[in-house]
Amino acid sequence: MPRYTDLDAVLAHVWEEVEAAAADPGHVYRTPAFGTVREGAPEVRTVVLRAADAADRELLFHTDRRSKKVAALRETDRVAWHGWDSASREQIRLYGTGTVHLDDDVALDLWASQSPDALALYAKPTG
Repeated sequence: MPRYTDLDAVLAHVWEEVEAAAADPGHVYRTPAFGTVREGAPEVRTVVLRAADAADRELLFHTDRRSKKVAALRETDRVAWHGWDSASREQIRLYGTGTVHLDDDVALDLWASQSPDALALYAKPTG
């Protein structure tokens, strides 16, 4: 593993890894921990990274609009991401703000880019 002594190189490496994870279902960072705050308490869960854009500093994943993640993001937009690679002993931690996209171009484009198998788990009844 290279030894980084330049912050720009670290940042470039992190985004290379994150973009690779979004494209490769077997990548170690494909299922990061995603953290939000709801009712003043931290919540962390695993999500499947579906898209990443280093230029825009965006990470995207699907979730059911009825999930606690959506409620948490509507309450507080602060988020954290965490990935761990045990082989390289490397950890990635990212912080930022989250936005919920429902029935807009972002949501529809991401949905359309996924395979039917990837989307099957979201087909569950309401109520």
